[in-house]
Formats: sequence, C-alpha cells, structure tokens
Amino acid sequence: MSALLQRLTLAACLLLAGSAIYFHFGNDLWNDEIYTLQSFVFKGLGTVLTDYHVPNNHILANIFHWGWVQLTGVNDLGALLDAPWRIRLLPLCFSALTVWWVYRAGLACGDCTTGLLAVLMLLSGLTFQAYAFQVRGYALSMTVVAGLSAWAMRWANGDNRRHTDLLPLALLTAALLYVLPSNVYFGLAAALGVMLAQGGNARTETWKPAVPVLAALAIGRHLHSPLTGLCWTSCREAPILSRRGREKPLPGRCSAA
Repeated sequence: MSALLQRLTLAACLLLAGSAIYFHFGNDLWNDEIYTLQSFVFKGLGTVLTDYHVPNNHILANIFHWGWVQLTGVNDLGALLDAPWRIRLLPLCFSALTVWWVYRAGLACGDCTTGLLAVLMLLSGLTFQAYAFQVRGYALSMTVVAGLSAWAMRWANGDNRRHTDLLPLALLTAALLYVLPSNVYFGLAAALGVMLAQGGNARTETWKPAVPVLAALAIGRHLHSPLTGLCWTSCREAPILSRRGREKPLPGRCSAA
C-alpha cells in the first residue's frame, strides 16, 4: 500500500472512531444497562461475585464497573440517566485498548498496512459501533479477545518469544471466560490457531503455547461453574405462562451468555 493510501486508511479510521464517539458515547442507558447497574454494580462487589440469577451479570466487567463507581463516586442512577457518559468512560477506555491490540495483531500478521486495515475492519463493523460503549461486558470482551489475538500471533510468529509470554496468554484466556462464558469458543479457536501457525512455520513444540490457553480455559470454567449452576437453577424454577394464562415451570434450559 502506498503512503497516500496508508494516510487515507488512517483518516478513515479516525473518522469512524470519531463518529462512534459522537453518535453513541452519550446515548441514553439501555434497559439491560440499567438492570446491570441496579441489580449488580450498585449492590456491591459481593453481589457481583456471587449473584448469577440471570446471565446479565458479566462478572469481570461488572467488577471493573463497580471499581469505577467507587473511584468516581457516581453511584446514583438518576445522575447517570442525566449524564450517561460518566459511566460510559470506562467502556470507552476498553474500546481504545481494543483498537490498539487489533492494530498490534495486524502488525504480527504483516506490517503497518495490515494493522491499519485490521483497525478499519473493526471500526466499520456494526458490533463495535453498537457495543463499544455499553455498560455491560461486550466492550471488555472485545478487549480481551483482541489482546489474546495479539499475544497469540506474537508467540506464533516467534517475535521476541519468551516463556514469560505464556503468562499473558493464560491470564487473557481466563479473563475471556470470566467476562462471558460463551467466549470459550474463541479460546479453543485461539489455542488451535496458535498450534497450526507454529506448525505451518515448521517450529517445534507446536503444542507448548496451547497448554496455558487450555489450562486457563479449564480454570476459568471451574471458577465460573458454581455461578453457572445458580443460573440453571433459577431458570428451572422460573415460572412462565402457558397458553391458558397459567404458570408452569420453565424447561431446564438456559443460555449463559
């Protein structure tokens, strides 16, 4: 890509980032966000860590939201309804870090041009535009996914590869599940992708980087399992209305997303 096209790509990225902030940063709080704040964040860290009566509790994200509320002192829903940007500052920080890590992942795959194109694809996507500033777990989930991708590509390419690089891989993978349990699918794909990348580059010990990722998936799943059990129990016991308007037990199925 020529220098002119690189500048145009960078300008497009800045324009998309600016438009996302302009159109979505000050949006009114959604019902799911209000429920998250009232039912988990404002009730304290103990509730965030132990209450999983519905999958709305994106635990790791709500730990950060609770910390943000304590740091800023904005613990009144009315104040946030009047100025939602005060709570959206935190997911904005997550999203900025997501953009940086996507760029780093692109660099690991190619060069500066690849990094800029990766960022352009991210910023032009509906998912980022719609969820980058939500007071839920999606912004943090994108951050962790981007970080895991960047570190995995760095390891697979052998760029200044050290055994200490396995620790970020493990921590990011564990965080992946603690934000959203359904992120396990990306974790498995990341482990397989690193193994295939190293195998394709004719490196030995292709299994080594997959070990901390798979181990962290198992640990994260173990940490989350008691809370997932609470979700299943609440779903089984929750009543629903039959066609005749009478309550009947809900079948024991629940989506922990």
